[in-house]
Amino acid sequence: MTTTSSHNSDIDVVSEIHTHSTAGRIAFIEGDEYNEAITFDRLHHAALAVSNYLSCLYLKDVQTSVFLANRWEMIAFYLGVRLFGGSVRILDYSADEEQLAMAFGGSKIVLCEGTDIMKVFRGTLEKHVKLITLETEQQPYNATSMDDVLRIRINRTLPQHKIVFPQRTAR
Repeated sequence: MTTTSSHNSDIDVVSEIHTHSTAGRIAFIEGDEYNEAITFDRLHHAALAVSNYLSCLYLKDVQTSVFLANRWEMIAFYLGVRLFGGSVRILDYSADEEQLAMAFGGSKIVLCEGTDIMKVFRGTLEKHVKLITLETEQQPYNATSMDDVLRIRINRTLPQHKIVFPQRTAR
């Protein structure tokens, strides 16, 4: 029912995506609209925006859930959370509310469609779960639009705690 990511320190996915983004390659076909293509550059900047958004929340040990049909935003969210150092649980979109209630346990942030907000509200047992929604006509008071998350541009590089500074040698 769920897929939980595990950290693999041998692969730097964000660097791989950035490498492809400089060449202008296409990451996804049929992005927001039927004939739209999502480039690696857009995916790279979206992952950085999600990571920057999470750093603004000042959360520790970020556990997130994704309750969403296949969309490119799910991949950007996954990469951004992993870049930040959190974990992502991808939930079965066809699960009933009882299964969702068990699967949402421990999640601090949930990414979902705007049409699934009530199902997510009933499934989350924790009171302080932050919702990030896609395509809603009217945004609930305690939810953030994924469009707003993707607009965050604090910096276009990795956060300072992720940067390794080389040792200076004495001359």
